[in-house]
Amino acid sequence: MTTSEQRDTTTSHATTTVTLMTDNETPVEQDRWRKHIITIGPFLCDITVCVVIGIKSDFGLFSSALLFTFVPLYAIRPYRRGFFCGDESIRYPYKHSTVTTRQVYLISLVMLSITIMATEIFRAINLPGSEPFAFRRNASWIVVRVLTYFAYCIFGLLLNLAFTQTTKWSVGRLRPHFLDVCKPNVTLTPCRYPYAYITDYVCQGAPEKLVDEARRSFFSGHAAQSMGTAIFCVIYMQARLPRRTYGLTIVPVFQSLHIGIALLIGLSRLSDNMHHWSDVFVGFLVGCATGYYSVSSSRLLSLGLQQLEILNDIQ
Repeated sequence: MTTSEQRDTTTSHATTTVTLMTDNETPVEQDRWRKHIITIGPFLCDITVCVVIGIKSDFGLFSSALLFTFVPLYAIRPYRRGFFCGDESIRYPYKHSTVTTRQVYLISLVMLSITIMATEIFRAINLPGSEPFAFRRNASWIVVRVLTYFAYCIFGLLLNLAFTQTTKWSVGRLRPHFLDVCKPNVTLTPCRYPYAYITDYVCQGAPEKLVDEARRSFFSGHAAQSMGTAIFCVIYMQARLPRRTYGLTIVPVFQSLHIGIALLIGLSRLSDNMHHWSDVFVGFLVGCATGYYSVSSSRLLSLGLQQLEILNDIQ
């Protein structure tokens, strides 16, 4: 090979190398994406754990949640509790639900999805020092975070549902409209012995399915599910949208909206004669506990406030 040919070959290799470095990413960008690839592992692992065996739990806990959630619906009858002859708390008329069970789950899923997606998109667009079109480049990571936090909340709601179903079917507290639905074969008016406890009776009114439903007053599943979702969203927004970065009004407004909707759903059970006030109150408490547990499992509460603020600015 002549000297001129060697010079041409060297020039060609140099041109090719420069072209590759220009078309592709710089070493700094390659290193950054390499770190991202390493980071995606825990996110995908979290999603898999959430969907298959539950968050930070073994297969036994997840299986137990499914067992106590769905088995009572098809294989177990609620506890058959008696009643006092003069009990006025179960003499209310039967009314249809203002918010049905399906609507509660639909509202919870819609509010949860909108909150998480809007928060993560808002953070990606408004991050300090974000570059143009950064949202498109980080779209895959946004999807991963949305699915991860969504799965954490769903697992909390599943535990919530398991606690609710287990308690309802084992306690068997009578709903306020029980007598209107049951129409027992005993004379209650006039009640000669108000404190007589009646256990030997047969319901002659509504179908058996509706009577069984009237034995499941404690505690309110509507209140527990709606408040569980609300508490998760409130703490999630507080952690992912720090006030010093996004203002003093936007976060409290949406947090109050979540709590308000949960309160309205729970209190509607009182006006519908579906629950006693204590049922709704305990449902709210259970919802707060499961909501806090699910959001704490997502490691949003594992850092101190100052560390969390720094992490929010970086992510």
